[in-house]
Amino acid sequence: MKIIETLNNEETSSKEKLKAIKSLVKTARAEYGNEDVEITSVKVNSVNGMVTIDLLSTDEKVAVSEQEVRRAISQASAVAENVEGAVFDRALEFAISTNPLLANISEKSTSKY
Repeated sequence: MKIIETLNNEETSSKEKLKAIKSLVKTARAEYGNEDVEITSVKVNSVNGMVTIDLLSTDEKVAVSEQEVRRAISQASAVAENVEGAVFDRALEFAISTNPLLANISEKSTSKY
């Protein structure tokens, strides 16, 4: 199943969606060749203000990750349409592999609360 189909599937749990996103990122980074590069995490805007992604709930992580995946798809589409000879999949791998939020998404939380 493609990532957008997984994210749009209402029967798929947030935990399964997060695993699918992590799998996509892992594959893209391996293909791009930067799976061993540490990318600094970013803060995201939440209802509680700016927080690190590890403090978000699973549902919130899925929501922000989905936005980033859709943004990466949009960026890759623009490259493929505007750069002669560009390949959508390679552009998508770049967009996903270098995204600081996606590179640091995890099911784990640093807070026990």
